[in-house]
Amino acid sequence: MTLLMMQSFCLLLGNESAIMRNMSEKIQIRDLRGTPYQNGCLSGSYFRDRVRIEVDDVASFMHDFPDCCKQMQYQMAQLKNDVPSYYEETIGKADGLGIDRDVYMMLMHPEIMQEGHESCTTIMVRNADETFSLCHNEDDIYRKGNLAFVRVFTEDGWFITNDMYNMPFGNGILIHESGLVRSINYCYDTGHSGISRYYCQRHIAGAGTVNDLKTKAMEMTPATGFNVNVIDPACHSGQSIEVRSDGIFCRDVSSFLVHTNHYMYGLQENMYCQQPGGNSIFRYDAVMKQMKKHTEWTVEMMSGILDQHTDDPMTSIFQCHSDDNRTLFRFCYDGSLQKSEFIEYEHGKTFTMQEGI
Repeated sequence: MTLLMMQSFCLLLGNESAIMRNMSEKIQIRDLRGTPYQNGCLSGSYFRDRVRIEVDDVASFMHDFPDCCKQMQYQMAQLKNDVPSYYEETIGKADGLGIDRDVYMMLMHPEIMQEGHESCTTIMVRNADETFSLCHNEDDIYRKGNLAFVRVFTEDGWFITNDMYNMPFGNGILIHESGLVRSINYCYDTGHSGISRYYCQRHIAGAGTVNDLKTKAMEMTPATGFNVNVIDPACHSGQSIEVRSDGIFCRDVSSFLVHTNHYMYGLQENMYCQQPGGNSIFRYDAVMKQMKKHTEWTVEMMSGILDQHTDDPMTSIFQCHSDDNRTLFRFCYDGSLQKSEFIEYEHGKTFTMQEGI
């Protein structure tokens, strides 16, 4: 099958994909039920005419640094051998977007390109009824139209996640068919030998329990790490897990827990390290100060804290400035009510659902 035929096939699949809507049809969650290649292609086709695709800088980087290309190709060859479904999703997405496959695969390796930026703030609490709740600001580089929500069907069951043209599935918030709920925070890190964190985050998307998530997290060594905030309603468990090149580091939610974009677990406070020019430590301290004023917390209270902003991005929790980095959406999970809510800020849309959708 030629590349043109594959791209046409992706567009055809996109027209036939199922749509799941709430009653007010405010946010659509698209069902992706194909093979890994087809699901990637469906995702890429969706964004192809909705987003201004910017990869010229990636192509230039590849031209200027051929050794980095060899490093990327080696990593992708390993991925194809070890987890071929992720490789198939990647080339499918490239074909759906109409992007050269090698260029798109380089985009999946921020560590090789030495790119990364602070994003996301998460609050988790233990409720009086021993359930757990979570509120999460998903911050990222704003590109008009570069946000969708999908339910991806895999051999490990389905999961609902946010989708973007420049990341694999599962690189953000996620609700698994089992009921597991989790969010991810980028953590500033220096590069190490290992697989792209994007694929490490994709790998844990199939986890149906906290123990399964930990096992999957240890199966890949990330080139740079990340933080996972996870709730397993089935066993009344709430944990925050830092996945790093030297292992995984966990903390239970005893009352409340805050995480932003720097490593904390097993480190002294004077060893916290945020990205130069970022405000991760400020956001962490500001949210902690607000949370310590109370002994019980509601989703509405946590959401109110995450709403706080100033005119200066460096002293703001909610990012709604003219800078590229913005709060794209908020995800809230109320464990007492078993209710999830997405609030998308580009168009002011919402989606609310009960567990077991």
